[in-house]
Amino acid sequence: YMFFRQQLKGYLKRIEQDRLSSDIHDMHETMERTQAYLKTWQGNTKGQQGSGDTEENLVIDLDQEMGNMLEAMHDVEANLMEMCSDTSEHATDQVLRAKSSHL
Repeated sequence: YMFFRQQLKGYLKRIEQDRLSSDIHDMHETMERTQAYLKTWQGNTKGQQGSGDTEENLVIDLDQEMGNMLEAMHDVEANLMEMCSDTSEHATDQVLRAKSSHL
């Protein structure tokens, strides 16, 4: 049971890591496309007089959405940093226990 449990746990962990990697890649591509759209839009609107409240509201909405995405990414980063520090602390504890058991 323990052998298969460890194998299943490792398999599920690899699946989640692959999924996370894919999600990050998709997000990166989406951000690049968004940047290209904004540059194109900005280039098209330069030289035009204000087109009204609609474009201004669009810019405000886009700014708010980008702020939300950045906040979410900062949260993800903080969670990953916490996980990494927890993992390294756990590994350090295991090494210390192993060394002390040999003494």
